[in-house]
Amino acid sequence: MIQEIVKHTGSELPEDKPRYLMGVGTPEDILHAIENGFDMFDCVLPTRLGRHGIAFSSK
Repeated sequence: MIQEIVKHTGSELPEDKPRYLMGVGTPEDILHAIENGFDMFDCVLPTRLGRHGIAFSSK
């Protein structure tokens, strides 16, 4: 669902301003947001998972 929202709203935001997306933390969602024009992100998911010994990795 977040990917549908990002796809719709990214094109509606001005291109000459920073595009900030709050609360998106999975690598897949962040990559999708970048593809749709978002520039900045803020999320607690990486640090929350890190406290439990979980890390994002490409392997």
